[in-house]
Amino acid sequence: YFKGNKEYTAFPAGEDYPLILTSTSYEPITQLYDILQADNEQLIGAAYYKSHMFWASLSRLYFSAPFDEFNYAPDAGAGEIVIPGTVVGLIALRDSLIIFCRYSIFRFIGSDAGSFRLEAVTEKTGCVDGRSIQEINGDIIFLSDIGLSRLSDTDQQSGLGISSLSNTIKTEIITFLAASISGDNFYPSVFLPNKSQYRVFKYNTETTIANTTAIVGSQISANPTDIFWSTIS
Repeated sequence: YFKGNKEYTAFPAGEDYPLILTSTSYEPITQLYDILQADNEQLIGAAYYKSHMFWASLSRLYFSAPFDEFNYAPDAGAGEIVIPGTVVGLIALRDSLIIFCRYSIFRFIGSDAGSFRLEAVTEKTGCVDGRSIQEINGDIIFLSDIGLSRLSDTDQQSGLGISSLSNTIKTEIITFLAASISGDNFYPSVFLPNKSQYRVFKYNTETTIANTTAIVGSQISANPTDIFWSTIS
């Protein structure tokens, strides 16, 4: 995220101190760490929205005071909210902060602690792994239980629209999402802007890196749903 003309990175760090990083240094957020210890929570994601730093655990959303990523005092405009689902990731999209849960999706809207509120986008689908979430040309691609899906605020005049992108590769998706006999599956992803290409990998803790497979979607026209699919390892 950017403040002024300087770029920062928010690092959740799991059960350790959350960090704010620059290209040359890092600084731990001790005040938030103390709150996490008291709540017995670990962070899994972060996003910058409406001048607040947002952090997500599996069940809660924490936000900083405005313009101060290191201040989490309620009287300064910071706070937290319980999310009705198992959070896997979050990302800012225009005027919304999108919270992806395992079986549902919510959006957080408002501009400050007094106006922030949580709204359901859908309770019929969710995200398999928050690491699969990528923003591409103003839309969001993520891996759901039915395959690769697209979330956009341009599909409907009000609210957010969700559409399936991978209907033409249903067989490959079923194999890709299949549970492993041993080990756990993870689905990290990357977006390559110079190729207009999204890649999502299936990594298993019992599989060598050389045997890791990925599904690749390359946008081949101005239509965001016009995608050429391929696989790599």
